[in-house]
Amino acid sequence: MPLLMERPDKLNEWGDYVAGAAAPLAFLWVVVAVLLQTWELRAQREDLAISHRELILQREVSTAQAAEAKRQADFIGMQIAILEEERKDRRRANLANEFDETVEEIHTLVEDIFDGNVIGFAKSKQHGVQSALTFLISLDRKRSPTQEAVRVMEAAAQRVDPIYFEWVAGEDTAPALRALDRLLGRAIELATSTEAGSARTASLERLQLCELKASLSQIDLNPEYR
Repeated sequence: MPLLMERPDKLNEWGDYVAGAAAPLAFLWVVVAVLLQTWELRAQREDLAISHRELILQREVSTAQAAEAKRQADFIGMQIAILEEERKDRRRANLANEFDETVEEIHTLVEDIFDGNVIGFAKSKQHGVQSALTFLISLDRKRSPTQEAVRVMEAAAQRVDPIYFEWVAGEDTAPALRALDRLLGRAIELATSTEAGSARTASLERLQLCELKASLSQIDLNPEYR
């Protein structure tokens, strides 16, 4: 068998010659194409594996970030709660201090106004004539100023018939009595608040302050003097 194909003489032999020569080239092209596809598929698998690892890493990072964000949110929430509680504590302390200071100021004012002073006089409701009966108070220093003031004011009020007479503040003491009335109102407001301090102490003071304010309400604190 000859190593080289003889040159064809006829047209059909040329066709067979070309087909025989192109067949190895076609086979070689198929092999090359398969190899190229294999390499491309391998590269794609590697890319997919890398993408998969990246997605896993991103998910882990996202999970860690979410956990950190939650910890920060919890920390911020705890800080806010602490600050809010501190604000409430400061407010309670301020209200309690204001209540104590107001009560102390009331006690001092009561002692200054009521101890041995003429608080007012009885005035006829029909004729407007001032009575000679004056409202003189002396406090017992051994008792609470507010409690003692309530006691002696109630005792003095019983000396006048409320149908015909009314108690009128004296011209010298009326401004101080009006100031006392305002302080009593503020102290009662603070004592009513649960943030003002001890409930038992606040209730006790509130009871005495309310009684004193009720006693003051029996006196005309804004009279017209002639």
